[in-house]
Amino acid sequence: MPKGSYLELIGGEVGLLSPLKLANLINLVEYPFFIIQTNGTLFSSDYLDVFEAFISHDKRIAFSVSIDGPEVITDKYRGKGVYKRVLKNSLELLNRGYCIQGYGVLYEDLDLSWVDSLPFKWRFQLPKDGLSIERQKELAKQLLATGKEFLYNELMPNLCVHSGNKCSSVLIADEGFSPCDRTPDIWVDSVRLCENYFKDYLTNSDCVSCEIHSFCNSGCPAWRQNGKALGCTLLKELITGLSNRYKVSIQKMLKYLWRLALRELYHIPTMGEIRKWKSCHK
Repeated sequence: MPKGSYLELIGGEVGLLSPLKLANLINLVEYPFFIIQTNGTLFSSDYLDVFEAFISHDKRIAFSVSIDGPEVITDKYRGKGVYKRVLKNSLELLNRGYCIQGYGVLYEDLDLSWVDSLPFKWRFQLPKDGLSIERQKELAKQLLATGKEFLYNELMPNLCVHSGNKCSSVLIADEGFSPCDRTPDIWVDSVRLCENYFKDYLTNSDCVSCEIHSFCNSGCPAWRQNGKALGCTLLKELITGLSNRYKVSIQKMLKYLWRLALRELYHIPTMGEIRKWKSCHK
């Protein structure tokens, strides 16, 4: 298994699984790291008490919680009262020692200074329809000027979106295989079929000569625009800006981003460490 491999559990909603069923699923799968992508509404204190009673000591589990902005924006897109409920459960996860990040869609009406008020890091993806090239350049300039470039999730190179047409399978919480969480209407019968699903998807000929193609591999095949990554311009502008800031080549910056991603994974505590954390903070 490649270094830095992890299994992301998505939905539906992962929290709809009983805590015992979720623990058994994670215990059975031989991956070093697990990321639970969740809307955060169901991982209450009671749910976690049962989950932790059955999960193996050596498992490393982090949570990525869907939150699209401050209360007025999150509740606008996800329903009234969702923000407070998600924040309450997120704080519970933090207090138990879990690594957690917020994750949302960058809507046009979102002021990014909001993230400074969060007790955990937050990252965004672009909306499915993307942003114009001009808007992506403006956004890159804003992020670089404020030191918030790592809010863009795709600067982390070990994401599934960087696998390109070799995108590997995703196990959906509804207990089936889909080649991608962005194509939940597509179901297949095996991991092998998942791994080959996108092999013939279109990539833009410009990508072949692009200096960061080995990093992004033309992005998620399910969400490309003209055969390029949805945030192609934004990603290139950010990487170029970081290279200029630190006076290193693009290739050295790409290697640094890989090391940073691996460091984040290895900072995820084992369940044994979380249990020890709990016993020391009672």
